[in-house]
Order: sequence, then structure tokens, then C-alpha cells
Amino acid sequence: MEAFARYKYRDDMFPTLAFRKAYDALSSSSSGVKADLEYLRILHLAASTMESEVETALLLLAEARSVVTADGVKALVAPSVTEVPEMAVFEVDLASYDGLLACGEVGA
Repeated sequence: MEAFARYKYRDDMFPTLAFRKAYDALSSSSSGVKADLEYLRILHLAASTMESEVETALLLLAEARSVVTADGVKALVAPSVTEVPEMAVFEVDLASYDGLLACGEVGA
């Protein structure tokens, strides 16, 4: 995992200051490899959900002085489950269309 630390575009892995602070917090509390893995999980969560929601979660954890973990961020970003309403099946009556066709044949 030393590849992350030596990655040429490493600064691009921190979309906002909140992400950078989260990585620094992870690095200070864990070993390099474990911190890198946790941070990559957080980045994956940001990429697969909404980056702004992950950033808000990171800010909330920092404000509460909580330990930053991917699971902790995921718990705060958990998608809300919305119920999809059922729709009645629309039945199409083609009789009026058939009537139009019949009128067209008579006039032709």
C-alpha cells in the first residue's frame, strides 16, 4: 500500500479540505497501510454515493471529535429508503382509434 503514499497525483485524492483532514486523522491514529485502506474506502463511498454527503459526514465526525472510519461515515451517509407507490394499470381502449380508421376508409 505504499503506492498510495507515493502516488504521483496523490493531492488529487483529497477533493476537499475535509477529506484531507480525515486522512490526516486516520494517519495519526493508525498505521500507514490501515489508514490508507480506510481512506480509500471513504473515497469509494464518496464515489458511489454523493461526495457532498460524505464530506458532511466527515465534518460531523471531526466536530464531534470522533474516530473517523469508513463504517462510521457510511452510517451517517446511509441512503434513506423511500417506498415506491403502486400505480394502477392503465387500460387502453382502442375502439375510438378503430372508429377513426373506419371513418378514413369510408371517405377514401
